[in-house]
Amino acid sequence: AVIQVTKSVNVTSADVGQEIEYTLTYNNNGNTAISGLILQDVLSANTSYVANSGIWSGSATARTDTAGDETGPTNAAYSVTGNTINFVIGTVAPNTNGTLKFKVRVNAGVAAGVISNTASFDVDGPAGALP
Repeated sequence: AVIQVTKSVNVTSADVGQEIEYTLTYNNNGNTAISGLILQDVLSANTSYVANSGIWSGSATARTDTAGDETGPTNAAYSVTGNTINFVIGTVAPNTNGTLKFKVRVNAGVAAGVISNTASFDVDGPAGALP
């Protein structure tokens, strides 16, 4: 399996109170499936997660904020704890891709400047059962 994850944002600048949408795109460019792909995004302290804004792979069904309380497509678990978003995909088939989109809001009192936001991924999966 050969996994590639990219991150993009829908704006180049934002004002206090404005929503920003991030997109994580994952690609399995290999010829074997990946079990337990974890996408994690630790949000900047200058932003707050917009509740119920997560959408997986273009599905019109928003994920919920409670782990294990998803609706719509299965094979994934989505949770938000504090300023950390965790998204676990049970299996990513060979030569497939998908997206995870979510929104944050720029907090009040944030001075002009750069808002850093970095995502990470792990292909070993979490301990325990996969979704």
